[in-house]
Formats: sequence, structure tokens, C-alpha cells
Amino acid sequence: MAALKPLQGVDLISCAQANARLGLDVAAQQCGYGQNTDQFGRVLQDTCREMGIDINQLSDLLTDRQS
Repeated sequence: MAALKPLQGVDLISCAQANARLGLDVAAQQCGYGQNTDQFGRVLQDTCREMGIDINQLSDLLTDRQS
């Protein structure tokens, strides 16, 4: 079920990681950003940076078991 409002913090990263395999559009929607993939990407990168997680793209959140 998609989030009703945009997720932030650890919840955003967890949701993005869980949906990364399905692609940017699905991950953005599931994390509460609807079709606004630009905002989703910006907020996700900012959140990851604040938590010391280095990502360049959504697929960087995938673990070996998920890919």
C-alpha cells in the first residue's frame, strides 16, 4: 500500500530500498511522492547523505539478495 503522505527519514529509505527493484516510478509512488520522481529523488539523496549513506541512483540501495 502506498504511503498517504511523503515519507521521510528512515521510513523513506526503508520504503525506497524495498521498492528499488521495481523502479523509480513505483518507488516514488509507494513512498508517497506520487508521480513526482524528481522530488522523491532529491529528498531520498538528501536523506541518505544526512545518514551517511552514499547513493548515486535508486538501485544503489539494493542488497545482493534483492538484485
